[in-house]
Amino acid sequence: MEPTARWTIDQTMAYMQLDDLQVSSRGALAFVASPVAAEGQQPLPRQIWRAGSGAAATCVSDPAQRDWCPRWSPDGATLAFVSDRSGAAQIMLDDGDGAIPCGTLPGEPGALCWLPSGKRLAFLLADQAAAPQHDPAVLEHQPQRSQIWSIDRHDGTLACHSPADWHVWEFAPAPDGGFVAIASAEPFEWAWFGAVPVWFADGQPPTVLEAWAGRQYGCPRVAPDGHAVAWLSAIWSDRGANGGAVVLLDRRSGARRVLPTGDDASIWWLGWSADGRQLHLLGYRATAASYASLDRATDVLCEHYRGTEAWEESHASQYLLPAGGFAVLRSSPTHPCEAWCWQPASGWRQISAIQPSHAGMRLAVTHAVSWQSDDGMTIDGWLVVPPDAPEPRRLPLVTWVHGGPAWLHRAGFTGAGREAAQLLAAQGYAVLLPNPRGSTNRGVAFTEAAIGDFGGGDWCDVRSGIDALVARGVADPARLAIAGWSYGGYLAAWAISQTDRFAAAIVGAGITNWRSFHGTASIGAWDRLGLRGDPYAAGAIYDDRSPVLHAARITTPTLIIHGAEDTIVPVGQALELYRALRDHQVPVCAVIYPREPHGFGERAHIADRHRRQLEWLARWLGTPPA
Repeated sequence: MEPTARWTIDQTMAYMQLDDLQVSSRGALAFVASPVAAEGQQPLPRQIWRAGSGAAATCVSDPAQRDWCPRWSPDGATLAFVSDRSGAAQIMLDDGDGAIPCGTLPGEPGALCWLPSGKRLAFLLADQAAAPQHDPAVLEHQPQRSQIWSIDRHDGTLACHSPADWHVWEFAPAPDGGFVAIASAEPFEWAWFGAVPVWFADGQPPTVLEAWAGRQYGCPRVAPDGHAVAWLSAIWSDRGANGGAVVLLDRRSGARRVLPTGDDASIWWLGWSADGRQLHLLGYRATAASYASLDRATDVLCEHYRGTEAWEESHASQYLLPAGGFAVLRSSPTHPCEAWCWQPASGWRQISAIQPSHAGMRLAVTHAVSWQSDDGMTIDGWLVVPPDAPEPRRLPLVTWVHGGPAWLHRAGFTGAGREAAQLLAAQGYAVLLPNPRGSTNRGVAFTEAAIGDFGGGDWCDVRSGIDALVARGVADPARLAIAGWSYGGYLAAWAISQTDRFAAAIVGAGITNWRSFHGTASIGAWDRLGLRGDPYAAGAIYDDRSPVLHAARITTPTLIIHGAEDTIVPVGQALELYRALRDHQVPVCAVIYPREPHGFGERAHIADRHRRQLEWLARWLGTPPA
C-alpha cells in the first residue's frame, strides 16, 4: 500500500536525540538517547543504550533515571557513566553485574574519561569554593574555573591535575600521566574564543603549546608515545561545533605543522591509531561525509569512505572499531538517526532501532543542489521538496539559513530540529538549506571566508541560491520566505533589510544590532573576531551590518522568536527588531518564550514554535496548512 500520511508536528516531537557514541576496545558500543524536549520544566530524560560486538543495542537505564557520559575502560570490561539516580550527579561503574557508585564527588563531573592505566577516571569539576553569588548578582565576580580531577576506581581517592588559575574547556590524558587541554585564564563563555592548548603535568608548571593566533582550538589528542599532540583549529562560532584543520605538534622539538587533509575537507573529529602511526579523521567534504586516515610519517591521506548522509558529531566520542572501520550515529534524508557500524569488507550494519517508525509516512524528497555565487564561488546545499512534487515546479520556497555561521546543513533526516524541513515540505513548501561561505564543509579557507564580511558574501551566496531555484523554475518568485536561527536568524533579518522580495521572514534568536549584542551577550568576544571591527567605532561595520539600523528599508512581514533566558543572543535583540518594525509599520509578531535559553528545551514551547511558524508562512505565502 502506498504511504499516505504526511509528516506532522506530533512526528517531529516524537523524534529521539542520539549522541555521545563510545566504542570499546572489544568492539562494544554505548551511546545516549533522549527525547527532543522535556515535559514542562522537568530535566530532560537521558538513557544509555549499549550493544556488544555484533549485537543489537538495548537500553540499560531505568526510565526514571538520568544517565549520561558513557565511557569504556581501556580493557573494555567496565562502562563508567554519570548519573543522578542517587539525587546528585556521580560517577557509576558497571562491570556487567549492575552499576555501583565510584566514590563521592564535591560537585557534578563533566568530560569524563579513563586514564590509560584503567585505575582512575578523569573529569572536569568546577571550583566549588568560588561559587558565584546570586543575590545580588555581581558580574564576573568569583569566577568558577573547571579543573582536571581524577578518582581512583577502587578506593575513591581524588586528585587535582591542573592549577586553579586555569579554566579547562576540553582535555585528553597522556600515557605518561600528563594532560593536553584547551584552557583559558577566565571561565566565562567569551573566554573560550581565546583559549589555547596547554600541557599540564603533576609537579610541573603549565606549558602553553601554542600561543593564541586568532583561531579556536578543539579535539586535543595525545599520541600513544606521548610525544605528539594533535588538535583541530579554525575560526569557529560555537564551542564544540568544530570543523577545521588538523595541527600536529612534536612536544620534544616544538615543531608544529598543519597536516595535508585536503583543501576541501573540514575535519571535525580525530583519533590516533593504536600504534600511533596514523590519525583517523571524520569530517565533511562538500556535500559528503568522509572517513579517512593520514599516515604520520609520510603524510599520505587515504579516504576509506565517502557517503551522502549526516553523522551526529561529538569531539568526546570514540568512533574507531578495533577490527577496522568505525561506528557513528547516522541519519539520511529518509532514515532517522540510529547507531551504525561500517567496516571495509562488509559495509554498513545497523545497531540500534530506537526511533519511532515512519512507515506509512510520505517523506519529502531531498536533492543535492549547487550554484555559482556572484564572485563565481561554488556553493552547495540541499533542496527538500514535498513528497508529491519529485519534479518541483514553481513551489513556495522557504530558505532556512543555518546558525554559526561555522556549521552546515547535512544530508540527514530533517524530521526534527529547528528547520524541520520534512514538516515544511509536508505543507507544500520547497525548502532550500544552503551552505554559504562560513560553513564547515569545504575546508578552513571556506569557513573563514565570511570573517570580516558577515552579511556580505554569505548573503550573496544565499541570494544567488534562491535566484538559481527561481531561474530553474523550482521556486515561485512571488512566494519566497527566509528563516533561520541564531546566526541564521541574523542573516534572515539582514536579508529583509536588503531586499523586499520575501513575502515572509522568521527570525529565530537572531542578532539584530551588533553593538548592543557585543555589550550584552555572554560570547561578546566572538563578534570582534567575526566582524574584524571595533564595537565602539561609530559608523563602521558594527553599524553597517546591523539590521535594525536599516529598518526603514524593511517591508517584509516578520515573525520573531526568542527565548527569555538566552544569554548567547540576549532577548534584547528580538525586542530591538520588534520595536524597529513596529515603528516603521511593518507587520510583525514577536513571541518570547519564558525560561528558554538559546536552544529551547520544553516540549510545549517547541511544539508551539513549529505551529506558529507554519501559521505565519501560510498567512503570508498564501499556502494554508495541509
